[in-house]
Amino acid sequence: MANRRIILCLMTVALALAAGASPSPAATSLDVEVGWGGAYRAGRWSPLFVTAADSRPRNVLIELYSPQGTNFAMRIRQIVTIGPQKTTFALYAPLAGYLESLSVTLRDPSSGRSLAYWTGESFYAGGATPAPQAFEQLILVSGRHGAQRILQNHFHDDRVGVCSVHPLRLPASPQGYDSVSVLVLDQPDLARLSREQQQAIVDWVRGGGTLVCWMSEDAQPPHAPIIDALPAVVGENIAISPEQRKIREAGLPPRFANLKGRQLTPLPGAQRIPLFGDDVAAFRHGLGLGHVVLLPFDPSTFLFDSPASAHAFWRPMLDSALDLYDPDAKNRYYNSPWNDAWQQTRTLAANRTMDLLGDVPGVGRFGFSYVAYVLIGMMLVVGPIDWIVLKRLGRQPWTWVTTCGWIALVTLGAMFIGYVFKSGDLHYRTLRLIDQVDGMTVVTNDSVGIYSPRTRVYELIGVDPEGWWQPLLAEPVSYARGGMKTDIRFHQDYRGNRPEQMLINVWNLRFLTAQTIAPAPPVIEADLRYDHREGKNFVVGTIVNRGPVPLKNLLVRVKGGTCLFGEAALPPGAQMQVNHPFTDHDRRFRYHPYNAYQYGYHDQELLRQYDGAWNIDPGRSRAIDRILDNRQDAACVYATAENVPPVAGLSQPGAIEKHMQYVRAVVSIKPIQPLAAGEAGTHP
Repeated sequence: MANRRIILCLMTVALALAAGASPSPAATSLDVEVGWGGAYRAGRWSPLFVTAADSRPRNVLIELYSPQGTNFAMRIRQIVTIGPQKTTFALYAPLAGYLESLSVTLRDPSSGRSLAYWTGESFYAGGATPAPQAFEQLILVSGRHGAQRILQNHFHDDRVGVCSVHPLRLPASPQGYDSVSVLVLDQPDLARLSREQQQAIVDWVRGGGTLVCWMSEDAQPPHAPIIDALPAVVGENIAISPEQRKIREAGLPPRFANLKGRQLTPLPGAQRIPLFGDDVAAFRHGLGLGHVVLLPFDPSTFLFDSPASAHAFWRPMLDSALDLYDPDAKNRYYNSPWNDAWQQTRTLAANRTMDLLGDVPGVGRFGFSYVAYVLIGMMLVVGPIDWIVLKRLGRQPWTWVTTCGWIALVTLGAMFIGYVFKSGDLHYRTLRLIDQVDGMTVVTNDSVGIYSPRTRVYELIGVDPEGWWQPLLAEPVSYARGGMKTDIRFHQDYRGNRPEQMLINVWNLRFLTAQTIAPAPPVIEADLRYDHREGKNFVVGTIVNRGPVPLKNLLVRVKGGTCLFGEAALPPGAQMQVNHPFTDHDRRFRYHPYNAYQYGYHDQELLRQYDGAWNIDPGRSRAIDRILDNRQDAACVYATAENVPPVAGLSQPGAIEKHMQYVRAVVSIKPIQPLAAGEAGTHP
């Protein structure tokens, strides 16, 4: 008995100590970094670096919840493997202006049980981590550590954010740079930067990005994707000694008159950008819709005497990529996540695209009359009918039970009636926008619209694995605070972001869009030249259709105007002879911030369609404007096509389908003689 009492006392003490001990730490840890060092651009694909660990090796499901506008939210999912050592994974999502609803959850893949949770509310709860800041323009610096701080002083502009990232965190997909205005590679170690990362940078530049770099004193590999994309050949290490007077005029201290740099030999077609007068120069050339700038020395250590001097140094190199304000200007507009020309213009273009895809005959509408009829019916059933029936049955006290039953019946009927009854036909429409330059397709934008005549689960089949899909919204993504939202699930890997199965309720339209930045064969080939005769300017030559379907509504745009060839179709593989005058309508194609409907004054419906479609990415429209402005040998060919192969199949059979395609190809044009000066449509 005594031994039992002793054992019982020891067990009691052990239980008490265990109960009073501090709880053990959670088996799964989770930490999230938003944006590029806390900076991002609202509405653009931005990174979230998720760091996770677990006490044992296991698979986990990362679920990223990102609100999109007032009605939708993306649930992006990815299965990864974690263990005792902390591992960081990069996910990308279009982010809103405020991030309190943003969240990341680690789940068990088999059961769906939550293992760890993080929410953006922590940024606004007075924690130690400041909230990430949304900028209108973003400069991303990578390479040598520490250059970001001084470069940040060079771009003294509230709208421009300068941030840095370790080279290992540079994306291996071009879409990862969607939020970046300018990528600066500060003495990059190209031997350690993977080929996939370098190719992603080059593809992003072809799609409209801007790369600025300067090399270190170390030997560079003879060939690499970035080396092959530079506008000059990097030679030996040299000493660069501009005149003291020119250094002072640039706003720099005299010690910067002795610089270390590299000898640069420009390639044919490279543009020379004088620095410090004409003593030394950087070089720049176009690559697709973007630009690559190469400097002979490292400017990240420059200490300018004023923001105006810094802007004067950088503006000739970055004028096409950054909109730098005048530091002496008195009136500057306030920067906010919503005051963004890119977002406003894209929203207007998205509305036009949704009008095109959603123009479905016989679309059902859930109007007020349905609500009124249901309320009147409930009043009759719950009121006199229910009372009369219960009175005859002698069960009037059951009124409370039957009333609740009628309410439940009507509610469940309203929820599930869409699964039973069908109203109209299933419609599935797609629109593909192809941007082509330098003889290849560089970017493709796909938009789909689905009209659901009854509540069903739909899935897009056979989507491009390199496409980055998201909801197509009638408002900026940054308008994402509060309200109930419809979740759309996506699966993401290093190649793309693809939609999973989605529930679409009866009489509802669902719009999705995707961007794919990857080289592909061209759709249009052209051999064009200028001519001038009879007092008019002509475009002369041939256009060949290399696509699988006939092209219609061909139009050639040059700096001075446009040539519209009518609706005659150009069959696949066929060649069209061009010999048309062009008139001064080029202004109607031009990119105008905030107001895509400024193009709405066209007298041809075709031009209005082109305007509404292409500004789904305003940056590329602006890039083509600048190519035509700055290059005398460039033209742009537009065309439409119908009955094209769909961008993806639809899981539900029997849909009425319509598939469209717009092509925009930047091609070369040769002048054979000077055009008459002062005439409408003259080309300088």
